[in-house]
Amino acid sequence: MTNRRNIFSRFFRLLVMLHKISYAHFTEWNNKRKRKAFAAGIYFLSILPEFVLLAGTFLAARGQDGYVHLVNVPQKVVFYGLAGLAVLLSAIPLGFFDDKKICKEVRQELRERPRYWKRAIAVYWAVIVAMVVAANIVFPTFSDKTMPPENERTEVPQRWRDYLSLRFAIVARQETPNEVLQRLIDQDGRTTRYGKPVYAMQVRKEDMAGEFRVGLLSHATFEEIRDGRRKFVECTWVKGYTPDGIRILLTVWYEMKKVELCPVDSLEWTEDMEF
Repeated sequence: MTNRRNIFSRFFRLLVMLHKISYAHFTEWNNKRKRKAFAAGIYFLSILPEFVLLAGTFLAARGQDGYVHLVNVPQKVVFYGLAGLAVLLSAIPLGFFDDKKICKEVRQELRERPRYWKRAIAVYWAVIVAMVVAANIVFPTFSDKTMPPENERTEVPQRWRDYLSLRFAIVARQETPNEVLQRLIDQDGRTTRYGKPVYAMQVRKEDMAGEFRVGLLSHATFEEIRDGRRKFVECTWVKGYTPDGIRILLTVWYEMKKVELCPVDSLEWTEDMEF
């Protein structure tokens, strides 16, 4: 038990000293240049390895839509384990209060064992980089095991650039629905089958210029849409892909009632179509 405590104590002291070295280095560099405004940034520079670990973990877990998706237990273990480790290591410099004492201690250690600490810093960075690389390898591996075969997929990842292409093609807008409207969209069967829509927007008078939404004029007049007497919501999902890799899109228009969305028209189309 004593040996375990000694090993843990030496390992923890090693981690603390690694952070003290970087902290003292940036502190002395800042003091020489008398940049008091930069003093607040010394802490963030001293936890640069942990920031790399945290950022690398988030990049590994990020889905194609830009959000973190943890679809199974192994992914959750890796993500929360590495993120938690980065946060704990980042807390070490928070206990550094006496800058002069820390700088003196670091100078003494570097005089006595310069090669040892240089190797320790190199190994520490190597371990951080290795964990980031491992996370970026592990996440896609576990993701592939949870994905159905290509011809059986019903949910297609939505990307920001997917929305941008529709922005230029049909003048789509990404609006933020209110809580009630968002709940109604989430409860729609199409959302359950195809995932979140690429965009959701309220149709306004300026949106009626082209031919894409001309079908709405069979349900309301232009004046009713312009004046807001009849309100319509437009949602578009990615339904799949053609053999040529062209996206198949499904656009549904709903009329907004008090407590419900009533579908009035829909259009299945491919992104190579012109309106």
